[in-house]
Formats: sequence, structure tokens, C-alpha cells
Amino acid sequence: MDGKKSAMESMASNPDSRIVEPDQIPMWKIDITPEVVAGVRKMQAIEKEFSAYGQGKPKSSILGEEQKQFAPATTEEDKLRELASSVSGLKNAIKFMTPDEQKKLRRDTGQKIVDIREKLPSAEEFAEVAIAGEAKRGWYRKSIQALIDVFDSDAPRFAALLAALSPQTSVESNLVNALKTWTLWTKEGRPQSTDKILNIMAKSVQGSGTLDSVLGAWRNNSIEALTAVDPEKIMLSGPKVNSFMLNLRDRVNEVTNDAWMATFSDIEQTMFSGSKTKSDPGKGPGYLAMSSRVREAAQKASELTGDSWTPAEIQETVWSFAKTLYEMRKSAEEKRTMVQIVKEGGLTGEKIGETPDFSSLLRTGEYRDILVRNGYEGAIALLEGAGNKPDRGNITGAGKAPGVSEGKAKPSLGGPVEPTRGVLSSAKRLDAVFNRRLAESLANQGKNLESAVKSRLIKKQLEAKK
Repeated sequence: MDGKKSAMESMASNPDSRIVEPDQIPMWKIDITPEVVAGVRKMQAIEKEFSAYGQGKPKSSILGEEQKQFAPATTEEDKLRELASSVSGLKNAIKFMTPDEQKKLRRDTGQKIVDIREKLPSAEEFAEVAIAGEAKRGWYRKSIQALIDVFDSDAPRFAALLAALSPQTSVESNLVNALKTWTLWTKEGRPQSTDKILNIMAKSVQGSGTLDSVLGAWRNNSIEALTAVDPEKIMLSGPKVNSFMLNLRDRVNEVTNDAWMATFSDIEQTMFSGSKTKSDPGKGPGYLAMSSRVREAAQKASELTGDSWTPAEIQETVWSFAKTLYEMRKSAEEKRTMVQIVKEGGLTGEKIGETPDFSSLLRTGEYRDILVRNGYEGAIALLEGAGNKPDRGNITGAGKAPGVSEGKAKPSLGGPVEPTRGVLSSAKRLDAVFNRRLAESLANQGKNLESAVKSRLIKKQLEAKK
């Protein structure tokens, strides 16, 4: 050691630093407790280990299991293992999260994800409802093909615009607004300035024809969709719109969690919100919890049917089931509960299959007319030919959920939905959501009526005093 004392030699020559037996420590120097005794003995054990290391023992023996658990994690896998062991229930959620989503995990977010997952319908229930809504399986796949048929190499950019204009509107209005904005933007030479794009949107979207009709939630994302140099690299602000865009590009492991998915699960849609960063569209704990549950349901549905279900297919069929059943109950002539509708065979595959999608809409009515007026006549033939293809046709590049096997496709049926336990549980929950919203609506109407009556009385009193 070149004449220099080692740490161990120095410690041995210094009485105040030398390791001694607990009963040799002067009573006036330290208050001896069982914890102190245990601490001293642990230090002695570590000192022996390090001494042994110099005599050829493997490094792995230096730190015992008790010390290893306090060592900092060195890889992402180590960090995930630590989180999974420290947050009960997180391990199962992690299995159904993408690598990018896993990178967002911390102990606090992990606990929130677990807590939210416990409030969601089970993977089995999601799977049963998805199977019940199989008549609409292929919503994304057929929509993707329709966008490719119409917009060709511009399909990724149009998909981004379509997603950007999707918040707070119906599928039908979403498509009309996107088609009119796209065609006018193209007609005017594809301008890149913010002012010109907003002016085009004002003239195109449904409403007053002014900027007042252009929702704030649409603006920045639409500008990004129309001005990004590479449309394949666009990341929209907001997890729902970004996932929707990616689903429309055949990214089947992404999950679009919107208002209908929140309604189906009886949770507030605000649980899906988050803030965009440079590397993430804003997926918070609620969004991650729902996405992991939907992917888990894809695995469960694959096991139940022997067919390979993707997360996108779970979402599109659950979405179609919930929307169809809820709107049936909401109609003025319907007096039955949703549970009764299902039990009595009122919800059928045929009705679920009527849920609008971009593929079917583009071939009909106003949507078709917009395309014809703007030079897309050639695309109409492709679309009408696509209308004769089987519901489950594959698109090049389509992926599949991890951990599921390929299976034989089963034809969608148009008959009554089978009232399984999961289906009835979902119908019961949707009834509760419907009744609560109805009660809130009536209460608000009562308050508004009361306010109006008071205003009239005050007005009459003021007029009487004149």
C-alpha cells in the first residue's frame, strides 16, 4: 500500500474508531438500546465481509439481501421490480403497460393506478362486453382502410386532423368538420400560418362561420396536424386525441379513452386528463389505469374466444355496446331499464352494428358529396368496393396484443346479445349512471325554473313601484 495505512489499519490504531464489543462501549459515551446493539453487530458483519472480499470472495457476497434492497436501482427493469414490490397490486398493471408508459411510473403514480384499477370493471367484464359488441369489431380497421383509399399518402395527416377535431363532438360532426377543413385548406394551397388555418377552420366547422365556433380544444392540435413537417411524427396534446390518432394509424395497442369509456366504467372523464410533455401526450394515472385494464381484457377475450383480440378492438366494441345501449334507453319512447332491454333481447348485434364509423359514413350522404365536390371521385369507387369486403379484413401493418395467440375469426352475429353476467353487470352500472344524470338534470331544471320565477316576481314588483 506504498506505506500508507489502509482504512482497516487506521481504524485499528484509533481507539475511538475501533469496532468493539457492545459491552465494551463506555456507558457515558452512548445510550445503549437493543437497536444500538443490533446496529453494532451489523457493522461487524459488514466489516468481516469486506475483509473476506480482499481474500478472494465474490463481490456478490459483500452485500447481503438486507443491504441489496437499499441499493439504488441501476436499470429500468430494476426500478420496475422495486415499484412492483413496494406497491401492492401494481405488478399486474405493469404487465399491461407499454415501455413508454412504464417509464412514467413512480411510487405515488403507481399507487394511484392501482387504486383506480380497483374502481374499474374487471378484465373479464370488459371482455364479455367486447364479445357482445363484436358486430362492430373492425371499426378502426375499416376506418383506416377508408382513409387510405381516399387520402392515400395524406392519410396520416388527415388522421391527425380528424383526431384533433374529435373532442366534444359526435363521430358524424367530427368527420364533416375534418372533411370541410381539409378540402378548403387544400384548395387554398395548404397555408401554414396560424391565422390562415384558424380562418379556414372558422369557415369550415359547423356553427356560426366565425372563430367562436372553433373550440379551443381543437385549435393547437389542428394547427399541428396541418403544419408538421412529418405527419408520422406528430404527437397531439391530450392523451385521448393522441391515442385516437394512433389508433387511426393502426397502432392497435393504444387505447382511446373518451367520454363513452368513462360512462361505461362510471368514472369521471376528468380522470383521463393530463399535461403534455416533450415525450408524452399527457397520460396521467387514470388514463394509464384504463389502458392497462383494456389490454388485460384483450388477453382475456383472446382466451375466451380462441381468437386474437387487440386492445383497439376491445375499446371499439365496448364503446359501440355502451353507446348503443345507453342511447336506446335515452330515447323518448323507451321506458325499460337497460337491464330489461338486454334481458328481453332488445339489444342486438344488428343495432350495435349500426354505430357510425368513418368507413360507412364516407360512402354516404353529405360526406360523399364533400368528396365528390372536391375532386375525390376516384376514391368513391374504392370506398364502395371496400363496402363489400368482410368486416374483419386485415390491413398491412396491423399488430396484435402481446401474449395472445392467433385464432380463427368468428363472424359477427346480428341477433340478441347474450345476457351474460358481465353484460348484465355493465347494463346495471349504465342504468345507475343514466338515473344519476337524469336526477341531476331535473334538479338543474328545477333551479333554473325557480330562478326564472323569482326574476319575474322581482320584475313585477319593480314595475308596480313605478
